[in-house]
Amino acid sequence: MPIILAIFYLLYFWLARRRLDWALGLIIFALPFYEIRFSFLGVPWTILSGLIWTAILAWSTNLAERKWAGKISACPLALTWQFWRRIIFGREIILFLGFGATALLAAGIQPAALGAGKAYFLEPLIFFFLLNWSERFSPGASEQNGPGRRIFFWALVFSALAVSGLAVAQKLFNAAWVPEFWPRVTGPYPYPNAIGLYLGPLVLILFGRLPALLPFRTRVATRARNPLDIAGIKGFLADAQNNAKWIIVAITIVLSLMAIFFARSEGAIIGMLAGLLVIGLLTSKKWRWITLAAVALVGFGLLSYGPARNYALEKITLRDLSGEIRKQQWRETWEMLTASPANFALGAGLGGYQSAVAPFHQAGIFFNKDQDPDFRRKIVIFDDRYKAEHWQPVEVYLYPHNIFLNFWTELGLAGLLLFIWIMVKSIKVLIADIRYPMSDKISTFKLQITNLASGQDKYLKLGLLGALVVIIVHGLVDVPYFKNDLSLLFWLIIFLIGSAQARAAGKSK
Repeated sequence: MPIILAIFYLLYFWLARRRLDWALGLIIFALPFYEIRFSFLGVPWTILSGLIWTAILAWSTNLAERKWAGKISACPLALTWQFWRRIIFGREIILFLGFGATALLAAGIQPAALGAGKAYFLEPLIFFFLLNWSERFSPGASEQNGPGRRIFFWALVFSALAVSGLAVAQKLFNAAWVPEFWPRVTGPYPYPNAIGLYLGPLVLILFGRLPALLPFRTRVATRARNPLDIAGIKGFLADAQNNAKWIIVAITIVLSLMAIFFARSEGAIIGMLAGLLVIGLLTSKKWRWITLAAVALVGFGLLSYGPARNYALEKITLRDLSGEIRKQQWRETWEMLTASPANFALGAGLGGYQSAVAPFHQAGIFFNKDQDPDFRRKIVIFDDRYKAEHWQPVEVYLYPHNIFLNFWTELGLAGLLLFIWIMVKSIKVLIADIRYPMSDKISTFKLQITNLASGQDKYLKLGLLGALVVIIVHGLVDVPYFKNDLSLLFWLIIFLIGSAQARAAGKSK
C-alpha cells in the first residue's frame, strides 16, 4: 500500500507541474472520497489532503524554477502576495485564516484542533488560491471560457455522477453497507445526510449550466460565422457534441435527485426547492409569474390536503424527532455561549465544541411521538413506564447543526460575522450581475452571439446563487461546511462567483 500511494502521488506531482488545471480538476473529482485515509510520518492524512499538499508543492517548485530561470522578475513570495491581494475575497480570506488561527489558540492547540484547522481552513484556502492561480496562468487562461473553468465544471459533473450513481446502485441492489441507516442510502459516505449536503448545491449549479449546453445555441453561433456551415459537417459535429454534454449533465441531475430522495435528506430537498424559487423569481418576468403560480398552487394543495399540511407544518416547526433534537442542541449551545463573555466572543475554539457544551448537555428529551395534546401533563404525572416509552437519548454532536452556530462556536463571534459578510457579498455580486437579463428581441446574428454569452453567464450565476441558497437553508439544520469535502466545495463556489464577476468586468471593458 505505501508503494502504491508513493507512485500515485509522484504521478500526481508530475501532472500538477505540467497542467495545474488538470491536477485541480482531479481534486474536485475526488472531493467525496476523503474517507480514504492513511498515515504518513505518524500524521493522519486523507487522499484529498495529500492531493492538495502535492499540488501546492508542485506549484512552489514551478514558481521557484521560473524565478531562477529569469522568467519571473519579482520575488516569488512578493508575487504571490500581490496576486493574493487582487483575488476577489482576498482580504476576507486573510481575515478568515487569521480567525482560524485565533480559534486554534483558543482551543489550546490540541490534535483535534490542529486537524480541524488543516482540513477546514488551511487546505481549502490553499485550494482556493491554486484555483485562482490556475485561471490566470494556465494554458488558454485568457480565453473568455478558458479550459480551466471547463475542466473544473466537468470534474464536478463526474464527481456528482459517481456519488449519485453509487447511491442509486446501492438502492437498486439493496446493498446495505451501513446497516444502521438502511433503507436510507449513504453512497461513499458513512451517513445519509452527507449525500444531500454534497449533491444539493451541485444540482443547482448543473441546473444553471444546462441552458448553455442547448444545441440550438451552437447552431446560431455557427450560422453567424458562416451561413453554409449550419448544414455542413462542422455544424453537425458541434450539435452532436453539445447534445452529448447536455445529456450527460441532465442524467447527472436526475441521478443526483434520486440519490437525495433515496437518502431522505429532507434538508437538501427543502434547500433545493428554495434555490429553485429564487432562480425562478430572478430569471425573467415570464418565469417569475410561472414560479409564483407554482408556489400558489403547491400552497393551495398543502392547505387542502390534511396529511400533507400536517407533515409540512411538522417539518417547518421542527416538531418531528430530528427537529426536537436540533432545538435541544441549540438551547444547549446558547447556554454555553452565554455562560461567560469569553465563550460569547471566542466560542469553543476549533474542535472544542463537544467538551465546551458537555456541562450544559441534557442526556435526552421526552418526545411526543403520538402527537398527544396532553403530553406535557402526562410526562409529569404518569408512571415511569410511560416516561421510558417517550424518552429519546441525545448524544453530544461534533457541531450544533446550524450554520451560524457552527461558525460561532468554532471561530467566535467575529468569525461568524466575517462568514455572514462573505455570503452577503457573494449574493450581492450575483444579484447585481443578474439584474440585466438577455434581450428577448434581437435582430442580427452578431447581437445574438453577444447577448448569448451574457445569457449563459446569467444562467451560471443563477445556478451559483441557487447553490448558496441551498447551503444556507440546509445549513439551518445541518453542517454544510465543517467536512473535508464541503469546505473545499464552498470555496470552489466562491471561486466560481469571483471568476464570473471577473469575466463580466472584462467584457464590460
